[in-house]
Amino acid sequence: MYIMRNQFNSPEIEKLEKENALLNEKLVRLLHAKGQLEYVQDLVVTSKGFRYWQNANKIKRFLKRFFYAFPMTPRIVKLGLVRRFIHFNSSVDETSLYKKYDKTSNKGLPLVSIVSAYYKKKKEISYFLEALKEQDYRGKIEIIFVDDASPDATHTIIKNFLKMVKAEKNTLIKNISIIRNKKNLGNCLSRNLAIKEARGEIIVIIDSDCLTNKRYISSIVAAHLYNDCDVVIGPLNIETASRSPKESLDYYEKHSERILTDAQIQDSINKNSFLNCITRNFSIRKSFIAEHYGKELFFDPDFSYSMSDKKSGFGWEDVEMAYRLYKRGARIKFIKYAYTIHISHPSATGKDEEKPYRSLLNFRRLYEKHPELLYVTRRWTLDTYGKILNWAKSYRLKENDDKKFLDNRFQKYIPAPFYIKSSRKLRILTHKWHCSHQYELYKLPYEFNLVTNDERNHTNIWEYNRRPLSENAKMVPIEDINEASYDFAIAHFDENILAYKHTNNVLGSDWGAMFRWFIKNVNIPKIVICHGTPQFYGQYDFRHKRENINTKVIESSRKQLVDYLRDTLVIVNSYQAQREWRFNHSKVIWQGFDPTEFPPALYQKGILTLGKMMEERPHYRGYYLFNKVFNNKRTLDAERLLVPEPDILYDRQGNEYAYSKYQNYINAIRQHSIYFNPTLRSPMPRSRGEAMMCGLATVSAKNHDVELFIKNGENGFYADEPDELREYLAYLRNHPEQTKKIGMAGRMTAMDLFNHDRYLQAWEDTITKLLS
Repeated sequence: MYIMRNQFNSPEIEKLEKENALLNEKLVRLLHAKGQLEYVQDLVVTSKGFRYWQNANKIKRFLKRFFYAFPMTPRIVKLGLVRRFIHFNSSVDETSLYKKYDKTSNKGLPLVSIVSAYYKKKKEISYFLEALKEQDYRGKIEIIFVDDASPDATHTIIKNFLKMVKAEKNTLIKNISIIRNKKNLGNCLSRNLAIKEARGEIIVIIDSDCLTNKRYISSIVAAHLYNDCDVVIGPLNIETASRSPKESLDYYEKHSERILTDAQIQDSINKNSFLNCITRNFSIRKSFIAEHYGKELFFDPDFSYSMSDKKSGFGWEDVEMAYRLYKRGARIKFIKYAYTIHISHPSATGKDEEKPYRSLLNFRRLYEKHPELLYVTRRWTLDTYGKILNWAKSYRLKENDDKKFLDNRFQKYIPAPFYIKSSRKLRILTHKWHCSHQYELYKLPYEFNLVTNDERNHTNIWEYNRRPLSENAKMVPIEDINEASYDFAIAHFDENILAYKHTNNVLGSDWGAMFRWFIKNVNIPKIVICHGTPQFYGQYDFRHKRENINTKVIESSRKQLVDYLRDTLVIVNSYQAQREWRFNHSKVIWQGFDPTEFPPALYQKGILTLGKMMEERPHYRGYYLFNKVFNNKRTLDAERLLVPEPDILYDRQGNEYAYSKYQNYINAIRQHSIYFNPTLRSPMPRSRGEAMMCGLATVSAKNHDVELFIKNGENGFYADEPDELREYLAYLRNHPEQTKKIGMAGRMTAMDLFNHDRYLQAWEDTITKLLS
């Protein structure tokens, strides 16, 4: 054990992180000496979740032997070693570990069912089948077709293909079945029939005029096997256009950087959105359907497009299906490695001039069945409705009942959409500060460069345990910055950046150094964002010694910061903060959230409140108020949020980990029924907004604009006194039906006022004014 402790002490670990090859070599040598190497190799081979199907006992034995073999070594170091070994022995490509496994065996890999309905696809079906035949997945595949009374030779082509693959030894497509409808039933009913017959643990639903890349199924399986998702989706609506199907596949295999650029997904801001669950690239765990649907049909037959039914609508069946997945809390994962290419061809179903009218019909049905969908997807809804109308106008649109219904439903928000895309991609110079806030801000269609330096402080490290780092944002060393190449700058600060001495020795002189550098050195137009309220004495009383301390604002500190910023535009989070600061030039932008990221609450647990952060800044975050409200835990108690960690094989400094952790965070919130917000000085706390987005009934201390959006007893509660707050919480706990009603009303309020479309539009307007 002496060698282990000295070889992997903290300084050495830090050094070896910069020398990956050296660490890998030492780890292999060490494990080999201890007889552990074969078990680590098994973990590599079966990682990315394959242990859920195969070798589960072997992995458990490895973990037990590895962790108990070195009792003197901290557990966190052991986990780090295993993760590093796996990371250094595999490429960044998420399917690489699958490939290692694939070379040795196909035992234990899940059966994958491919479900596809067709009508007049004789020109495309051969390409569809050939692409599936070329898959590198070595597990078993079954294909279930539904012939929706197709009058052409598609059926014969499939039969001939089946004879061919059965004669081949290497192919794993051994089962192709065809369900033949006696009459044209439409896509929804046809897919439901195939899903019912599917035997696979993973069901892939895909149109039969699509091509799949070689790694398509293996990438989907690898993603599912992390066990942190129920649905896997990827890039779609890439058209073959002037290329042949084979040329298209070859082109994107060679030019993978073009995949996301050429793909057309419905929600480009949130790729994991249910809006991107389209049946040109969609897979789901069969167990999720079995658990959540019962006798309910997966696709709603009312949305079927049938040639034999003139009253049938066209389209939006995917969105309807996916919205019900969202309401059930399905965990959706978008991966870029599994993409499909649509074979461009003239429509084989119906007259083109009828389709916009049928599309309007199904769009109306969508909002009749799910009226709240307008708020969940308001940005997409209004944009899509405009496109449908333009499509219909190309065929000389006539007024009809469907258009009148939708105009009336959307009237409050027509004609101007909230989110207006800029004519060009602006470049913004900024720095890291509040990851949760910046995650929403970076949904603007701009490029964000976050300045870093050599100092060890929080502005140099993105906190992936809080939020993913958006694709349009990256960290850039300060020496690489050319100010002239940026359109403007955004800097972040709080109340302590000039007066860290008032923080009870919690913060040092480095706090706010990056902000001060921006103010002093950056000479392009600037906007600054304030993340706090004016300082007061004792705000960092983390030892909880001064409950009755005077919390009066330190006026000299407030004035110093106001004078320091002069006439720079300051964005603040609440009107109360704006009044307290009295900046020379300020604007309020309330927080923004994307409703598609917040499925409705399950109401399975009781009261949720802040965690350790409340104790760290007791006066700021209302720790003493909380203790007064919950002075008798026998009658009333609250829980603190417990967020499960994602798979240990994820790189903790990467977005795969971040998306999984963020999804776990939201799912943990929605288990609860009630949220208590005791904060006193925090301007518009995000945790309360997130709880409202999920539909938890909120009870808040009266501060920072709460009275502007909460009506007591209707969509939440607020009060000043602990006794009144306690009464509200007890009432909600004892009346679960009222809790749901008030929680859902609060959710509707949040999806309207805190919807990120309003937030992004407010920023668009601010930036436009700044640059004009």
